[in-house]
Amino acid sequence: MENNEIIKTNDNIDSKAEEFNELTSDVDKLGTHFIYELSMPVDYNGETIEKLSIDFDKLKGKDAKAIAIELRALGITVIAPTMSDDYLTRAVVKASDEKIGVDFFDLVSIYDYHKLIGRARAFFMRSESAAKKTAKT
Repeated sequence: MENNEIIKTNDNIDSKAEEFNELTSDVDKLGTHFIYELSMPVDYNGETIEKLSIDFDKLKGKDAKAIAIELRALGITVIAPTMSDDYLTRAVVKASDEKIGVDFFDLVSIYDYHKLIGRARAFFMRSESAAKKTAKT
């Protein structure tokens, strides 16, 4: 491996570390219970939804198990929940105060889809990071 390849690899690692810090700082700043205003209203089950009230802190271990069981039943294998859109969309559905299903994500703009998934990912990454720190002490 040449020196310039090593530098590129280090830059990639630094970039990923910055991305992780940005995601988790979003959770620190915005909290785990928030109102998300959709960029465009969504007509869902006869209702117009303009915002979602999300509370990740209300999720429990039983929710994680239920999501895993549902995905297995669908033939979807999840190795890393924080990297699985299938897992994260279901976590947002369970954390939402509105009565939505996974099919809601088929209707939202791609911008809102990624913002909501990003917030869920940040929450779980922050949780994993905190668990690792606790395990080391």
